[in-house]
Amino acid sequence: MGDFQRFGLSHGIVLLLLLWGSAWILRTRRASLAQIQRYSIGGGLILQILIFHSYYLIRGEYDLARYLPFHLCALSAVMMAMALLIDRPWLRQITIYWAPFAALIAILLPDIGASDNFPSFRFLEFFVSHALICWGAVWLLANHRFKWTIKTALFAYGSLFATLPPIALVNRLFSANYLYMLRKPNGGQMDFLGPEPYHFGYLLLLVMLVFWVEMLVFRLVQQRFKPR
Repeated sequence: MGDFQRFGLSHGIVLLLLLWGSAWILRTRRASLAQIQRYSIGGGLILQILIFHSYYLIRGEYDLARYLPFHLCALSAVMMAMALLIDRPWLRQITIYWAPFAALIAILLPDIGASDNFPSFRFLEFFVSHALICWGAVWLLANHRFKWTIKTALFAYGSLFATLPPIALVNRLFSANYLYMLRKPNGGQMDFLGPEPYHFGYLLLLVMLVFWVEMLVFRLVQQRFKPR
């Protein structure tokens, strides 16, 4: 299909499939089908994680500085699988704050090289994993009632903040840059946050703002769209 381009043909097809899948989940909320969707998305995330790590291990290309699940989307994939497959309200509450924004931004502004167009492994694993995270978030919103308060937003933010010390240690041990603590990602998506390493402080403030916006938006959505 030639080189990958943002909002080109292959990217546009991905966005259409994402919208179609989300609409299907919202329109088909029968109890039996909802459970199939739940286990399909949760199981799909686990399978994707296993395939991702196995692929690079088998090829002898596994890099501890790149492939451990400590970026926000990788953390969200693990959290989403757990939230779908384990019935814990607090886990769902954290995940619904963490996952949707990170995955949606990643899909809209993908970190995909020009040579990694469909049907490359990088293209498939990137968009499949992030689409499953988004569909998981839609499923949670469609099938569970949540509390949307400053307290729940701070709880989710505090839970994310608690991951920073161990991830900082991992960064130090493996000369990594998980959560972009030390350097901005390639592509210029975070240039507006200022110079490194001060960008990370602004990033934490931005995440808090995003959580509060999600709290307000999801509260309005829940008022108009009653979960099953």
